[in-house]
This record gives sequence, C-alpha cells and structure tokens, in this order.
Amino acid sequence: MVLMAVGCGEVVRTIGDSGTGDPVFVSSSRGDDANPGSKASPVKSLAHAIAIANGRAIDACGETFTESIVVPSGSALHGGFDCTQDWTYVATSPTQLIGAADSIPLTLAGGAATTTVTDFAVEAFDSKLVGGSSVAVLANTGAVELDRCRVTAGAGANGVAGAAQQAVAASADGARGVDDGQCFMVNPTGGGTGGAQTCGAIDVSGGSGGTGSTSPVGGNGIAGLPSGGAGGVGQGITPCNTGFPGASGSAGPASTGARGLGTLTASGFTAPVAADASAGYPGQGGGGGGGAKQCGQVVKAGSSGGGGGGGGCGGAPGIAGSSGGSSLGIVAVDATLTLHDVTITTGKAGDGGLGGDGQPGGLGGQPGAGGNTGACAGGAGGTGGRGGSGGGGAGGHSIGVAFVGSAPDLGTVNIAIGTAGKGALGGDASTAASGDDGVACKSLDFADATSYAH
Repeated sequence: MVLMAVGCGEVVRTIGDSGTGDPVFVSSSRGDDANPGSKASPVKSLAHAIAIANGRAIDACGETFTESIVVPSGSALHGGFDCTQDWTYVATSPTQLIGAADSIPLTLAGGAATTTVTDFAVEAFDSKLVGGSSVAVLANTGAVELDRCRVTAGAGANGVAGAAQQAVAASADGARGVDDGQCFMVNPTGGGTGGAQTCGAIDVSGGSGGTGSTSPVGGNGIAGLPSGGAGGVGQGITPCNTGFPGASGSAGPASTGARGLGTLTASGFTAPVAADASAGYPGQGGGGGGGAKQCGQVVKAGSSGGGGGGGGCGGAPGIAGSSGGSSLGIVAVDATLTLHDVTITTGKAGDGGLGGDGQPGGLGGQPGAGGNTGACAGGAGGTGGRGGSGGGGAGGHSIGVAFVGSAPDLGTVNIAIGTAGKGALGGDASTAASGDDGVACKSLDFADATSYAH
C-alpha cells in the first residue's frame, strides 16, 4: 500500500460547524448528565451527549473521557475546546478518549450519512485477555472522516499453550491357558480368553487360545480383533505356535496449526484458530496361542493355549495453542474511510501459544501363557498410535489500518507500527503443525489473499 501525502491548509475551527441546531456541549470535569448540554450547562459523558444529540453536533472539551462509545451514522464529534475559556478551539489540546481494557474506545456505526470526528486522541489499552487484541477505532460500513486525530492501539496479548494430556491406560491382558491336570482331563477345555478391550466403537480384543485336544493335533488359536495378529497353530507333529502379536496403531494426523490472517467483522478482529488434530489409531489384538495335542498314552486332552493381549487404544490428539492478539489502529469493514492529518500508532502483537503434544497410545495387553503340557502362549496386543500433534497458535498483527472493502483514502497520515507476533510450533516440536507468523504493516486488505505473503 502506498501512502499518499495530501497537503492541508490552515484549520479554521468554529463551534457547531456541522450538524443541525446548537451543538451538545460535553465536559468530563464540569459537566453533569442531568444537564441539558448547553454551553453553560454541559453534559458529562460522550455517550450521553450522543444519546441526546438528535442530529446536532457534539463539541467536547479538550479533557480526558474514559469510556467506549458507539457513534451513529451522520454524527459530528468535535474535540479540542477549552471549556474554561468560553469554549474556544485549541488545536494543541485534542479531546482524549480512552476505552476500558479489551473494549474498542470508538466505534463508528454505518449508515447513509457521513460521520465526522475531529481533534480527538483515541487510545486503546493493552489487552488483558489471553490472546486478546487491542483495537482503537472500528468503522463499520458507511462513510467516515477523521480529521486531526491521534489513534493509538495497545499491545495484543500472547496466546497460551495447549494443555497436556493424561496417559492412556494399558489394555487388558490375555488369560492363561487352562492346564491339563497332569493328563487327568477327560474333556477338552477351551483356551485362555483374549484380553477384552474396546476403543470407542472399535473392538480390539485379543483372540482366544486354541483348545486342548484328545486327538493328535491341538486346536488353533483365534486371531485378534479387528483383523490383528493371527492365532498360533495347535500342537501336532511339531510343537505348537505362539499367537502372533497385534500390529501397533498408526499415529493420528497432526493439526495444520493456525493459518491465515483471521477475519474482520462488525465486532472487530477474530484471530485464526488451529484445526483439530486427530486421535491415534488403536493397536490390534494379539492372536491366541495353539493348544496341545492328546496327553500321554491314554485319551486325555492336552493343555489349551493362552489368550492374546487386547490392543492398546490410540492416544488423544494434542490440544492446539491459541493465537496471539493483534494491535490494530483502525479496523474498517466495508467503510469508506477518509483520514486527514491523522497519526496512528500500534503496539506489539502477541505471540501464538505452543501446540500440545499428542498423547502416547496405550500399551497393548500382555499375552496369556499356555497350559503346562506343551500348549503355546498368545501374542501381545499392539500399542495404540500416538495422538496427532496439536497445532501452534498464530502470531498477532500490528497494522495501522486493517480493512475489508474499499481501500482507505489515507490523506496525510503518519503511521508507526509495532512488532508482529510469532507463530508457535505445534506439539511434539512439529514445524508442520506450527502457526503462521503475524504481519506488521501500515495498511492491509484482509480480503485480498495476494496481499498476504507468508
């Protein structure tokens, strides 16, 4: 954006030079809101002066007013009067308007008529809220003209880091296979049950062990869920096989971090928010161990195999860090903004908060041992996948005039900008999940993506 210098002639100022009828006079030190608002009996607050103006101009003493005001379309606010000297205009004593922390001191409402503010010094305090922004002037649609004004925005507040997650509990172990009672078992006995485990709606239980047998071949173990470790083969001519372990779950996708400029609306500025990360995927259940064949010379059942361990549940996603607040002198939303002899100063923007680490996945359950006459153990459950890294918050902006819609006529404007905020890393020190750095510039069109090079 190119700032154009516009020459201005000598200012000639008279009381009530805009509006209809006599102006409403306002003085924070000498006024009373019970007064009619005349030169001899001024009101005390700007808000009350606006409420009773009814199309008349408002002339304010060159004092300090601590309030946040909304000015209707077509209003005319003139500051810089010496109310101790018959309300003469003093160019070097603008009216001070200071808003409370985390409020916008001067909001100019939209409409068909032009709203004029002259000889005011508007100041917004540093934000006290986490990730809060400091905005001095908000022009919401309509035509607005600021003459001989000073606009000062405070510092934006830092975002906060995503909170840490608690560890995921380990999954259930598989049961031991049933012993053969030293060859006194007449009837075959089922294998050890797998560790029962569900992760949300997903069943990741281990498979049961193979049944002890009265035949030359023991029963095979059952595969774990959902399609995890295969069961071990029962004992035959060769020794039985242990159940296969379940596969570990994969990690959840990380957040992209807080990206972009944020948005300007009739309420002011909203910082970008990091996208949600995803939970890790559960591990699969281990397979059951193979059962033993016939025991001894008599027809007795061999031992059964051990159950597989349940799969571990996936870790929860890391919580995103919040974005830092911005320092914005003037926010203009679809407003026709004209500035003459205006000074804008912005402060340091807030840094984004670090993204939270993804939660480690739960350990899979341990396998059950096989029975004591040659049956095999089950397989271990797979470990759950780690949760995705939480996204880092974006850094805030330090911008003199932030706008959407018509580019402002900057006239003779002196803009001194502060420092942009830094985007933060995502959880687990992930650069892929980091937030964007903020922007420091004199003016910026939030609707023009090409104006935002990052």
